[in-house]
Amino acid sequence: MKNLIQSRRGIAIEMAIGAMFIMIALSIVLLSISGMQTQHKNQDLKEFEEKIECYEILDQLIKNNPFKNLGEAEEAKVEIGEVTYSIKKSDNNEYNEYTVIKDENVVLIVVTDSNGTITSWGK
Repeated sequence: MKNLIQSRRGIAIEMAIGAMFIMIALSIVLLSISGMQTQHKNQDLKEFEEKIECYEILDQLIKNNPFKNLGEAEEAKVEIGEVTYSIKKSDNNEYNEYTVIKDENVVLIVVTDSNGTITSWGK
């Protein structure tokens, strides 16, 4: 046993195995971090595209103001680019709430006051 400890070959093999384990661990950490960064980038890009879509819808709604012509139970159609959105009004006496729908998915909820001015929006 004393000869194995003093032998250079015994120490070299142990150090090589230790270095391989360290390299494997660092590779796993590096791959994990890069995978998480890719997921965050894709999520941020999706949120950015949704915000752009919401702002484009709001710009068109401010220009065209379809809220004044919309009755209690009616539904209005608004075309923005190549996409057609449906606007439905919900019943509330204090404020007017409009739901903007694209392909059966709620894209935006717009709240207006009695004058038709947009007071808030969100999803």
